[in-house]
Amino acid sequence: MEFLIVIAIIVALIVGYFCLGMLLKLLLQWWLPLVCAGPLLILAFGFGWTGAIGAVVGALLLIGFTQNWQESPTYLALEAKIDKAFYFDDV
Repeated sequence: MEFLIVIAIIVALIVGYFCLGMLLKLLLQWWLPLVCAGPLLILAFGFGWTGAIGAVVGALLLIGFTQNWQESPTYLALEAKIDKAFYFDDV
C-alpha cells in the first residue's frame, strides 16, 4: 500500500510541475489583457455609451499591444527559458 502512495505522490508532483509550467506560460502570454480587463470593464459599465465605446477602442488597442508583446525579443527569450525549464520542447 505504501508503494502505491509513493507512486501516486510522484505522479502528482510530475503533474503539478507540468501545470505550474503551463500556468507560468499562460501568465507570460496573457498578463497584459488580465491586468487591463478590469479597468476596461469598469470603464464600459461605469460611463454609459461613451465608456462603452472607449472600452471597445481600448480592447482593440489591447489586442495590438498583446500581439506586439508576443512578438518581442523579451517575450521570446522568456518563453524559451520556460520551455527549457519545464521541458516543453521535448513534447
